Amino acid sequence: MRRSIASKATVLLQHIPPPDNFRELSIFPTSKDIMSLEKPFIRPNIVEGAYMSVEHYLDVQFRLMREDFVKPLREGISEYLNMTNLRKKGHVGSVRIYHKVLFQETRAVKDKIGLMVCFDPDKKMSKINWERAKRFLFGSLLCFTQDNFQTVLFATVVDRDFIGLKEGRIMIEFCEGTNSPNNLGKQEYVMVESGVYFEPYYHVLKALQKMDEDIFPMSEYIVEVQPESYLPKYFTNENVSYDLDGHIFPVLDERAWPRASQLKLDESQFQAFKSALTKEFVVIQGPPGTGKTYLGLKVARALLQNSKSWNQAKTPVLVVCFTNHALDQFLEGLIPVTNNLVRVGRQSKSEVLNKFSLRERKNESRRKGNIHALLLDNKNKQSELLVQIRSIQGDIEILTKHVGVVSLSTLKKSGLDKGVLKNFYKDNKLSDRLFLDWLKSGLDDYRNVDCTDDRMLDSLLPPYPVEATEGENIYNSDMEQDEDVIFDSDIGFDIDAASILPQVKLVVDFSEMREEATRMKQEINKLEDTFRNDAALYNRRWILEARLAESNLLLKYLSARLKDQLDVCTAQRLVKCKNLWNLTPHKRWTLYKHWVSNLKQTFQEEATKLGEEFRTNARILNEAKLLDDLEVMKDATVIGMTTTGAARLQPLLQALKCKLVIVEEAAEVMESHIIVSLTKYCQHLILIGSEPAFAWRESGKPFRKQPPPLAHLTEIRTSISPSSAVELNTTSALANYATEAGDHQQLRPTTADFTLARKYYFDISLFERMLKNGMHCEMLKVQHRMRPDIAKLIVPTIYPELFNHESVLGFDNIMGISKSVFFVTHNHYEEKVDDGSASHINIYEADYVLALCRHLLMQGYPPHKITILTTYARQMFHLRTERKKHSLLQDVQITVVDNFQGEENDIILLSLVRSNKEANIGFLKIENRVCVALSRAKQGFYIIGNMDNLTQSSAVWPKIKASLKSQEAVGPCLTLRCQVHPEQWNNAYTAADFAKHAPEGGCLKLCNILMLCGHVCQSVCHVKNRDHNNYKCQQPCSSTPEKNLNSDIPVITNPAHRESDTLDDVAN
Repeated sequence: MRRSIASKATVLLQHIPPPDNFRELSIFPTSKDIMSLEKPFIRPNIVEGAYMSVEHYLDVQFRLMREDFVKPLREGISEYLNMTNLRKKGHVGSVRIYHKVLFQETRAVKDKIGLMVCFDPDKKMSKINWERAKRFLFGSLLCFTQDNFQTVLFATVVDRDFIGLKEGRIMIEFCEGTNSPNNLGKQEYVMVESGVYFEPYYHVLKALQKMDEDIFPMSEYIVEVQPESYLPKYFTNENVSYDLDGHIFPVLDERAWPRASQLKLDESQFQAFKSALTKEFVVIQGPPGTGKTYLGLKVARALLQNSKSWNQAKTPVLVVCFTNHALDQFLEGLIPVTNNLVRVGRQSKSEVLNKFSLRERKNESRRKGNIHALLLDNKNKQSELLVQIRSIQGDIEILTKHVGVVSLSTLKKSGLDKGVLKNFYKDNKLSDRLFLDWLKSGLDDYRNVDCTDDRMLDSLLPPYPVEATEGENIYNSDMEQDEDVIFDSDIGFDIDAASILPQVKLVVDFSEMREEATRMKQEINKLEDTFRNDAALYNRRWILEARLAESNLLLKYLSARLKDQLDVCTAQRLVKCKNLWNLTPHKRWTLYKHWVSNLKQTFQEEATKLGEEFRTNARILNEAKLLDDLEVMKDATVIGMTTTGAARLQPLLQALKCKLVIVEEAAEVMESHIIVSLTKYCQHLILIGSEPAFAWRESGKPFRKQPPPLAHLTEIRTSISPSSAVELNTTSALANYATEAGDHQQLRPTTADFTLARKYYFDISLFERMLKNGMHCEMLKVQHRMRPDIAKLIVPTIYPELFNHESVLGFDNIMGISKSVFFVTHNHYEEKVDDGSASHINIYEADYVLALCRHLLMQGYPPHKITILTTYARQMFHLRTERKKHSLLQDVQITVVDNFQGEENDIILLSLVRSNKEANIGFLKIENRVCVALSRAKQGFYIIGNMDNLTQSSAVWPKIKASLKSQEAVGPCLTLRCQVHPEQWNNAYTAADFAKHAPEGGCLKLCNILMLCGHVCQSVCHVKNRDHNNYKCQQPCSSTPEKNLNSDIPVITNPAHRESDTLDDVAN
């Protein structure tokens, strides 16, 4: 009888029927999700034991994933509503609050159409570096309310650009099911930005809703938790032979296999390699440095090179990773085997993979046929719709910005009846001049105002100048592009910018009036300077001055009238008036503004209608695009994508029918992310990941505590209602067990809500769940990366057992420092970054690490052998900025730990950043991130941080400290030891101490080596260029170096010289 990790309460919950069908639930949150006091129906992940059915499994996974992004939003809003000051901005719990948010116009940008939102009308966020900020990412979830969340509008970000963000604007699209009110643009809203990135949730949830028992992959393992893995179903012939590095043998005959050494594998890798080639569901795990990626590539290459034996249908091999970085790394390793690979997604940073991107592959292929024709037809239709939408955008902006007086011919489109229009006929034609005279009737009241002053004129003109085109049409300058053709890279629209012409014509254009006024002023000045005694020219000047004064007067009058607020009630009474010439000037302008308002409404309705048509066609276009993508991808040998990409492209994966799926980082990926990457055609699944949290000790007992057997639960009371089940999931038994079971954290998926991980086991990956249900796992036990001193930091602190390969036993000690591994502890506090982010910098650590890096480079280590790691992005940016002061450091890699996962280097310098009086160490208490940080170095490893803070706030750091103390590798300073004069050593407590004690990497003794020219070197001790071949003698000397006159080592005769006088600043 299997043991279940769940308590009795958990078992009861699993048997309670759900209150609704998860496939009918909205993926987007609803007002009920946010404000309802009723707890949602969710059930814990079954970690040990089988699910009752595929439907049961999908229901549990869907509801847990949906609650993972809804719960932090709900709690953040609740916390905000309970605050005494509801005007507070910034972080509240896991959400961010914005006040006085305004909805603006509908806008088409690239291939998207959405609503512009102004989130910072007071420009109080100008200090934020939007190029680095993680706010308002594409797909981020937003909530809007004006009544304390009694009603809520939900939306997602569809476009963000740095210019718009600096102006406090983003483009959003309302979520499906959200109905926006008609008066949207007339109210201020409170906006909430969810701290949980919604985009991946959306795609995974959508894919889960589409899965069912008929298309569910490998249910015997995933749902029924069958522990024994069988041969892949594509093995129809037991005599299949593989060719591995020239060794040809029957792959199913274990006795015929070559030895591990012949395949360049250690014994644990060899056993994992055999399992990966002969079992349909494979789990391979191993601590850092054990060669997981190396083995994964070895497996992939073997299967690709022998594909004729198992893949007669020539379906692509699918490689799936959680992060773009890991995906790039894996695919790069397959390039020597095949050039026929496709990298899906646009977040790749690998230049090597650029030519393998889906976009490039599509550009290379000449696609024809019905699918491509359908795609082109829909692109053309979208292009036409975009032209119409952007044209109307221009119309609305002209009407909104009051850049002039709208012509009567344009106002006709607002529905003016014939009775109104007949007031402005002249010679049987509508006359805009007559219409303008009608509006100018109050002009005489302004003749006592002096309008000849240029400053007065400038104050009258609107702040948004609009350039005029031919005739009376106006083109919005905000829409102008640098090129004649606007090209959208996402869909491939070609839009002729000249075709985007608004329909609005002006009878008076303020910009034209300004240009004419400027011309008149210039001519007046010219006449005054040149022809003072010419009567005719004097009269000409007088006429121009009169015209300028009249023009300025008209500008003032029209501008003032256009700024008047519309009196709606008065306007409604005036529309029935027949003889408009009897109206007062004020009423005339009221009626005009009413017509303009109606015209604007007409355009907005037209824009809305076109927008709906655009979105409908966009869905058709997306389907056509998927089919077009399929044409390229179906012929690929390997396809690589992230788990989010796989969820988004689930229909395409179904069509590709991939037999083999390899998942890297499997221990860190949520189970549902992996499931939606699979299809019913999957016959071979290989999961590769780091050792999970319940690592087995040498005794054979699992690290996690096991609950008592539940065999006696043979009857389940089905009468329990779902609402009662909510009470069960908070029982003390479940809570207490969760506390005991969750104490040991290692590499696991990261949930947005801690409770779901703690009480509902939502952080248990498929990788770990399979192991806990008895599936055989291949454990890699030999690490090939770290010198033993470094490996001791994670063994047995984090990993109970790990052997060192002989190749790591002979590493040389790091030169110039007494220890190859050391933790420099300090109490210099961090600085909070004032840009609205949650990041931090520590200036002391940054200075120290850069000085240490320079010292190591002076020992002769090449820059590419050293990497500076830090735990916070802002520290990384600060380090990169400060590096510019040191020319020697320009080629040293500086990055954050999360981006370096799966990589290694000879020497790692690690800045932990966190240091404060509260001992708040943030995510440095999370073992999986600590583990990654401590396991990247091969030969030398230097950490700088506040050890007192770390040990006070974490369970793992005291163990790490004990390991360091046992090696005498922790303290307030590094000991610098001169290679040339080993008896010379000094302690470096600060960055300045490096330049003080070892300005050229050695010590303060003079070099005193006799050079070829006969003189003695007078520089302080230097390690590099000891033979002085490239050294220019600083004595009066006729000899020159054999190679060149540029010295690697500057001459410093005074040891007190600062670093600014040393190598970094030598030009020649």
